[in-house]
Order: sequence, then structure tokens, then C-alpha cells
Amino acid sequence: MRQGLGMRRALALVGGFAAVLAVSISAAGAAAPRIQIAQVDASRYPLITATVIAPNSDKLKNVNLQLSEKGVPQVTTQTGGSSQAAIGLAIDVSRSMQGKPLAAARQAAASFIRAKRPNDLIGLYSFGHTANPIQSPVTDRNVLASSLQQVALDTVQGTALYNSIAQASRELSSEPTLTKVLVVLTDGDDTTKATLASAVEVAKTSGVTVDAIAIGTTSPPAALKSIAHQTGGSVFAADRSTQGISTVYARIAAEIRNTYRLQYTSHGNGVLPISVSMPGYTAGAQNIDVSAPVAQIVAAGGTVSQLSKRSSAGLALAIVIGLVVLGVLLLMMHQPREVTLAKRLDRYTSGERTGIIARRAERDGGLSLRNLLIRRGERSFGGSAYFKRIAGLLERADMPMRAAEFAAIQAGAVILLFFIGLILGLGLIMPLVLAVIGAFVPEFVVRRKANKRRKAFEDQLGDTLGAVASSLRAGQSFQQAMSTIALDGPEPMAQEFQRVETETRLGRPADEALQGMAERLASKNFEFVVLAVNIQRQVGGSLSDILDMVSDTVRGRVQFARKVRALTAMGRASAYVLVGMPAILFVMIFLIDRPYVRPLWAETAGHIMVAIGLVSMTLGALVCRKIVNFKY
Repeated sequence: MRQGLGMRRALALVGGFAAVLAVSISAAGAAAPRIQIAQVDASRYPLITATVIAPNSDKLKNVNLQLSEKGVPQVTTQTGGSSQAAIGLAIDVSRSMQGKPLAAARQAAASFIRAKRPNDLIGLYSFGHTANPIQSPVTDRNVLASSLQQVALDTVQGTALYNSIAQASRELSSEPTLTKVLVVLTDGDDTTKATLASAVEVAKTSGVTVDAIAIGTTSPPAALKSIAHQTGGSVFAADRSTQGISTVYARIAAEIRNTYRLQYTSHGNGVLPISVSMPGYTAGAQNIDVSAPVAQIVAAGGTVSQLSKRSSAGLALAIVIGLVVLGVLLLMMHQPREVTLAKRLDRYTSGERTGIIARRAERDGGLSLRNLLIRRGERSFGGSAYFKRIAGLLERADMPMRAAEFAAIQAGAVILLFFIGLILGLGLIMPLVLAVIGAFVPEFVVRRKANKRRKAFEDQLGDTLGAVASSLRAGQSFQQAMSTIALDGPEPMAQEFQRVETETRLGRPADEALQGMAERLASKNFEFVVLAVNIQRQVGGSLSDILDMVSDTVRGRVQFARKVRALTAMGRASAYVLVGMPAILFVMIFLIDRPYVRPLWAETAGHIMVAIGLVSMTLGALVCRKIVNFKY
């Protein structure tokens, strides 16, 4: 009896041991999830940014990724995972998406929005023959669901895929989070003149990862694979059903939750092996080549060492850098009058911060340094005549840029050209001349673009007025005629009328919207149109007949302007030659025989000659401009 009992106990122990051993073997045989290094950006060497994916890490309480370079652990800055993400949804609305594909894409996007994390920002974009931003990144699901209703089929053939990627990347770049992902859904390839390289460059510069969804195919196009690979994203194939697209969106959402960015400062050179590890995961490894960035820094360092040998140039450089740093600090420390007053009153009231200070701190606390400087600059100088003039000029040129950003570019051009003059050893006068040139070049470029756009608008104005008059005769209202132009008209006419239509829908009177359009474009011809429309609304009459007469007048003025430009072409060419020849000759002689022109910046007589020459060239340019430009 005792022997049978002992035998049963022995069998039980053996069975338990076998079960434990089987479980251990099974656990040991199960492969640990592998960390994937999606992208390594060394363009800002020695700062290296690695984008890694750790599957299912969002279920862990603590995620501590360790990056090693050449086997040596590095001190890294880790972002991503559970932190806030800025996500863009770009949806193809070209003619090939007509019917069920577009409906499925919208339904899948709606499911993605409903399932998003509360703190994630989502922006909506669509693209047909042009790129169309619908909603800037927000966290409100209701706003996104309402904006999604604006995703409608394009009426014009074409797919502006690359332009949409560039446009969305620029907008996502301004968000104060390092995790920026653009999800592009399309069933085809780009059909515009934009290039894949330009879209990739904008996405990489903006720090945006592009995930692509190719629907209706099992083999995604090579262009989508390329842009996703170069930005650290992934490519997914899906059928044209809502379920198929929603499944891919869910995979992308899970990937975003498990994506991290590691930044560290490298001290290596050449090809560097890096690895990323974490307990419970198989480490990921990759080799990066930093030879080109190191070579550029070495070359720049050689130039800096030559500059430091010139005491006067080094002193001037130190003074300029000090002034720039001082200006930035003063700008950051500057407080508006209402904040200063609130702080003074706070001494005699409660110990808590006043509402003004609290609101401002809450608004500014989540901004990046770049956006904070821009906001402080606009807050401090936004009411100045210079900022107002620049803002109007940028709007007229249709450049998506703030006045503070333009001022920063202008200041950067001044400093850059001044440093170039110092590096070339041109003394102190010539760098100052180059700095003055740098102050005018950005505004010249923007003004030229604005004038070109205004000229294109006026060239289209006569035909546009004729089309509006025809629409009125056909029984349409003036609002419907404007909608037709906004939908089918050429650029920039369609864009401007679309803005007027939007303003009127938001409650602005049509006459004020048209007057604002005329002021925005600084077009005298369009002011005649606005005046005629306003008079017709007050006194009555046939608006189509009035528009026909104004159209004939505008055509006549445009033809006369072209004739004037043809007759004054020789005068303008002479002005360009007279202004440009001294600068071109100076550069050529400087490159051929530098000692010959050295007295211009090394001697007092040369300084006087340069000053007299610049004044004479300026007066000559003004006289030539007065000759070839006159009012008509």
C-alpha cells in the first residue's frame, strides 16, 4: 500500500517537473519582439535622431530604450510612445476615387478619428488636381468629424500627391511635438509637375514621418515606397472596402503608439554601428555614415580658424553675435504693457496670479522656441507699420509665412552676408554693404512674386468678368457666378474668388469681401469692378451689361499696359545693365586679380569711391524707373 502511494507521488512529481520544463522550453523558444530602427537622421550632425519602433511597448508602464554607438551607451533624449502626436490624414479625392472608394476612405478616416487618443492632434487634407488643406491639427473629435464632411470628389482630373505631402508637412512642422506622422491614402501616383525629391525634402526638413496606404492594389507604387522609406514610414496595401482601409488605419495607429525618437550627440566619424535595446526585446542594429557631415564641419572649421586670425574681423564678429544674442534675449524678456500692469496690481490684491498672466503662461507654455519667438515678435512689433506692410505683401504674394518669420529671414540674410564679407577679408565697409543688400533681397523677392501674381490676376480679369456676365444672363445669381469662377477659374483668380466666397458664407457682406480682395491684390483694375458692382446695387440696373462695359475697359487697360511695357523694354534693359554691370565687374575682377580691387575696402579713398558709386547707382536706377513707369 505504501509502495503504491510512494509510486503515485513520484509520478506526480515527475509530471509536475515535466510540465514546468515544457513551459520553460516553450517560453524560451518563443521569439522576443524585435526593435526596428525605422530611420536615422544625421543631417544635423553631431545631433543624431533615430526613429525606432518597439512592438506592443504601449502596454508597458515604463519604456526605457538604450541606444549604443560602437557598443558604448549614449545619453539620449526619448520622445514618442504615450506622448502627444501630431497626425495628418491626407485623402486622395481625384476622379479615380469616385463612388465607393472615396466613401470607404471617409468612413475609415472617421473610425480613425473616433479611436484616437484624447491628446493627439489630427489635421485633415485632401488632394485632387491641387492640394487642399481642410482642417489644421486639433484635438476635438467633433470638429474633425464636421471637417471630414468637406472631403469631396474633385471635378478636375489630376492627382497632386507630392504637393499635398509638402503642404501637410509644412503645417505639421509648426506643432510643438516631436512625433509628427502624415498618413497618405491614394489609389495612384502624382500627375503634376512636382517631384518626389521635393516632397521628401520638405517632409524630412519638417521632421514628418510619411505612412502611405495604397488602395486597390497588392503592390504599392514605387514612389510611395520611396517616400515612406526615406522618411522612416511604412507602406500598406488595402482593398477598396471600409473594413480593409480601417484595418490598415488601426495598424498605423498602433505603430504610432509604439514609435519613439531618440536624440543624442555623436562624437564618431565615418560609418558608425548603432544599436537600440530594451529588456524583453531583441535589439535592433544599423550602420550610419556621417562622413559627409563631418567633412563639411571640418571645412567650416578651417574657415573659422582663418577668420579668427584677423583680430579686427574677429572683434566685429563678436560684436555682431553679441548684439544678436542680446536682441533675442530682450525679445524673449519683453512683456506687453497689460502684463506689467497686472503684475504691479498683483502686489495689492490676492497672492494668486492674475487671469492675464495665467492665460498667457498657459498659451505660451506648450510652444516651441521657434514659435515662441515668432509670437513674441508679433506681440511686440505686430502693430508697427513695417510688420503691417510686410504682412500685406506676403498675403499679396500668397506666401504661407508670418511677418515675424519674414523678419527673421531678413535678419538672417543680413547676418549671413555680413559674415561672408568678413570671411572673404573685405574689411568692414564691404560687409556692411553686403548686409544692406541682404536686408533688401528678401523683400525684393517677395515683392516680385506679388507683382507677378497681381499681373497674372489682371490678365485674367477681363475674361473672368465676361464669364460672370454670361452666368448672370443665364439666370444665375452673382453669388453663384462667383462660385463658378472659384471652382473652374484659373489661378490665382479661382483662389481669390474662393476666399471671397468663404468670407461671404461666414457672414461678411459681399461688397466688403470684394473690396478686401481689391486691397489685398492692390489691383486698380479690380477696384473699378468693385466700384461698378457697388453702384449697381445702390441704383439698380443690369449688372451683366455693366460688367461687360467694365470688362472692355479692363481689357483695354491691360493691352495698353502691355504696349507700354513693349515700348519701354529698352529703357528697362538699360537700367538693369547700368545697375548690374558694376557688381558683375567687381566680382569678376575680385576673382581674377584680387589685389587690383583691394583699395576699395582697404583704403579710405576706396571707401569714398564705393559710397559715391552706390549713391550714383541708386540715383540712376530711380531716374530710369521714373522714365519707364508712369500712371495711365
